[in-house]
Amino acid sequence: MQTQVLVHDGDTIAIGGLIGETTQTTTNGIPWLVRLPYIGGLFGSHTYSHDRNELILFMTPHVIYDNSDLLEASDELKAKVKKLQKYIKDHD
Repeated sequence: MQTQVLVHDGDTIAIGGLIGETTQTTTNGIPWLVRLPYIGGLFGSHTYSHDRNELILFMTPHVIYDNSDLLEASDELKAKVKKLQKYIKDHD
């Protein structure tokens, strides 16, 4: 993604996203009999499902004015990455 925006320090913006949709139809039952008109439902079942997933990218930019702000932001980022790595490791 590429974009240009003007925001105040600390304001959150939504840049873009991905949307995925899946529709699935499943038929279970006794072969051939489940396909008979009107009475096929007695010999099987039909399942319909529809799933929708959305992934949206939010960004909150922060202006770093000096080295102490830079070190603080770097330490905060490192801590978040370690927490994410632990979460991924625990859920594998």
